[in-house]
Amino acid sequence: MFKAIYWNCRGALKKDVLDRCRDMSREHCLDFVFLLEMHADWAKAKGVSRAMGRKWSSFTIPAEGISGGLILLWKTAIGYVDVVAVSRYAAHMVVSSSEGETWLMTAVYASNQLDQQKLLWEELVGLGSLGLPWLVGGDFNAILSMEEKRSYVRVTLGPKSSNFAKFVEEAGVCDLGYEGVPFTWCNN
Repeated sequence: MFKAIYWNCRGALKKDVLDRCRDMSREHCLDFVFLLEMHADWAKAKGVSRAMGRKWSSFTIPAEGISGGLILLWKTAIGYVDVVAVSRYAAHMVVSSSEGETWLMTAVYASNQLDQQKLLWEELVGLGSLGLPWLVGGDFNAILSMEEKRSYVRVTLGPKSSNFAKFVEEAGVCDLGYEGVPFTWCNN
């Protein structure tokens, strides 16, 4: 079994972020680390890869302006990792482990714009038809239930939620659950 973390860093690559990333990977014996919304270009991403050490490989989707950016890191000892498809909001990798298992892993940092989300959901549904075991994770910028949102005003599930739910059903994916603080982001 492999261990992965999807971490929405929301911002600049500071030394404390790099140190925390490296410490978490050691503490939890992680095989994959996906850093989301890093606002990073290729050069900054290479710095993250170097900070993790020689036993790690990486792939980057650079930010566009001040939006997005993903840095994907994996231990080279897990086997062969091939990045097979990339878009602005997702990277898809086929992982062939040293034990002979092959599966698909996708890192997502979805737009918060509904029209862009719909395009991403279509892209993901297409990949789900490959017939490989598939792990999809990241920041979807959409929720499936009200328990996933904390608000002091009455909030209803809207078009983003219904489109996300449609994707989950069509792709045949399920929520594996989550460990950690119940809400991973706040705007203050």
